Amino acid sequence: MSVVPDPVVQQQTQSVAIPLIAYALFFIGLWFMLIAPQRKKQKRHDEMLKSLKKNDRILTTSGIFARICEVKDNIFVVEIANGVNVELHKSFVHSKLN
Repeated sequence: MSVVPDPVVQQQTQSVAIPLIAYALFFIGLWFMLIAPQRKKQKRHDEMLKSLKKNDRILTTSGIFARICEVKDNIFVVEIANGVNVELHKSFVHSKLN
């Protein structure tokens, strides 16, 4: 007496596995296309914020060009015009200018 696999059971198993593999590949592709590059960009921005020091020129997220006068823990004191100093949270720094 030999046991022959039932073709219906085998077909049902395959029909469930294929969509699961497709979903897994979709999410892996999504990770590499969207999430990983964003994390890399955030890491570069964090490194840029740590490297900022006095007299560096910056661009804020609101489009204001400024020069750093003082560095505190999470706050920069920046000069936006001659004699006009404002405090700016580090999260509002968009980029460092050369």
